[in-house]
Amino acid sequence: MTVRKTTILIVVFASLIVLTATFLLNQYYLIHSYENIEKRLVGENTLSGVRILNDQINSIASDTADWAFWDDSYQFAIDLNKAYIDTNMQSTTFTLLNIDCLMFLNQEGKIVYSLAYDTGLEEFVSVPRAIISYVKANDGLRFPDKAGSERGVKGIIDLPDGSLYEAAAYSILPSTGEGVSRGSLIMMRNLNDIETGNISRMSLANLNIKALNQGDLPQDYRQAYSELNTNTSVFVNAPDGNNIYGYGLVMDINGNPAAILRVQDVRAIYQEGKQSTTVRVLYSFLGICVGLMVVIMILNTRILAPIVKMRDQLRKISRENDYNARLKTTGKDEFTDLATDINQMLGEIQNHIEKDKLQKQKLETELKQRADFTRELVHELKSPITPIISSSELLVDGLKDEPWLRLAKNVYKGALDMNDRLDDLVDVARGEIGTLALRRETLDMGAVIRQITDEMTPLISSRTQEFKLDLPASLPLIQGDEIRIRQVLRNLISNATKFSPEKGLISITALQNNGNIVVKIADTGRGMNREKLATIFDEKSRTAEPVDRHSGLGLGLRLAKTLVELHGGTISVESEVNKGSTFSFTIPVNNETRADENEKG
Repeated sequence: MTVRKTTILIVVFASLIVLTATFLLNQYYLIHSYENIEKRLVGENTLSGVRILNDQINSIASDTADWAFWDDSYQFAIDLNKAYIDTNMQSTTFTLLNIDCLMFLNQEGKIVYSLAYDTGLEEFVSVPRAIISYVKANDGLRFPDKAGSERGVKGIIDLPDGSLYEAAAYSILPSTGEGVSRGSLIMMRNLNDIETGNISRMSLANLNIKALNQGDLPQDYRQAYSELNTNTSVFVNAPDGNNIYGYGLVMDINGNPAAILRVQDVRAIYQEGKQSTTVRVLYSFLGICVGLMVVIMILNTRILAPIVKMRDQLRKISRENDYNARLKTTGKDEFTDLATDINQMLGEIQNHIEKDKLQKQKLETELKQRADFTRELVHELKSPITPIISSSELLVDGLKDEPWLRLAKNVYKGALDMNDRLDDLVDVARGEIGTLALRRETLDMGAVIRQITDEMTPLISSRTQEFKLDLPASLPLIQGDEIRIRQVLRNLISNATKFSPEKGLISITALQNNGNIVVKIADTGRGMNREKLATIFDEKSRTAEPVDRHSGLGLGLRLAKTLVELHGGTISVESEVNKGSTFSFTIPVNNETRADENEKG
């Protein structure tokens, strides 16, 4: 038998085998793929439902902590004053916080004040006895500072009657968050059908929640609990061809399973896939029959085999990152030429990798050496500066006669300036190597701006310059490092005064825009050209020679840029020669802090 006939027979029989195997495998794997898609979607919906429920619990926990760490609540826990109740225990409080029940417990864990609100009836009602009994029996709620890692606990409360509540409890402390606890504050929300419906709408899924302590808990929930408790965070079950269910655990205050969230969906994907699979597979088989008979015989020996061989070699090189390896080059066809070109490319890649590696090591070494040198230089310079500051300060305090007093003041001021510039140099170096950190706290940006302008006003006045401050009545709160923000403002204002002439105008404005506080410092100085603007925030960049000839090292703007970016903001400058410059920087607004403060008021 000839090679051609042998090849034809092999192709025919192989095609028949491939067609049969493909039909059976596609029939199985396509259906299995549809089932996996359904399970993945239902699992994601289940996780989404559990996540939304946990987010609501976290929201209650945040509100509870906010109230518990409030000085007015701390005072109320001590004296139970009526003014606190009259001011805060209103229906709007329960509506805004979206809670149904609120309790104050004293240091002994006894309930000293409790209130419940029926949102349906829109009136205050008595706290259910089942809740009171649950609280009295649960040390986690009574003494959250002993149970929680943040002096608080949160989770689900499952009452004996099967009803569920989202709840959180926090120790009552001063606004600093430190000191002796005066008891605990508990907030709850009934996880009823309305609340479950809200979660369903947000997760875009048909879900419900059942407490595990229900005596008539359905069998599918019990089965799901057995699976969830041992294997996975989500259990998906398709008991028949019509419905598919996803189950997820919900934890109680103590971190134990309290309820099961179930998502139900119809098996539309499975039914549609089952109906269309056969048709799709048959059409695929028809294409395979034609393709196998025509293409395989031609491509296999002349094209496919060399390509596969080359592919395997390249995969091995990529997998092992061995760019010293080379493809085999045997023969005189196009594949040999291609292998030769690839080998040349691998050699170039290897050379680039080696060069990049050496360059990276060189840059890292230079950066470290530069930072080490800067630290050592500052240390060496600070050593003689410290006694100069101390001695000159004593001279200023002790001298009364001129010109010696004026000279002593000049020495003292110069030493302080030198010390500040050394601090800036250290901060710039730390910023370059990523070790400059912030100490964030809640700040009133308007107050910070007013304080720094009050400090800088004597300097501006001494230069016979005018000063203008334009701030709104209030600005949102931010999370930032007050010392570093003051440093940015001081550098920019000082820079504006240096480069403005006598009787020049220095103006500061601030406003809120697109979730940021925007601060602008403008001057009427000499301005800058485009070339200077492009490099103004470089480490040693500086503008034209300032009016008072004290130019410094030019580190202030570089440091200001670093500090603003650490706060998540941006800094920019607009300038025109002989018309002045305007430096602007943004700080993100802490909207949540402002909202919580408004609710307290």
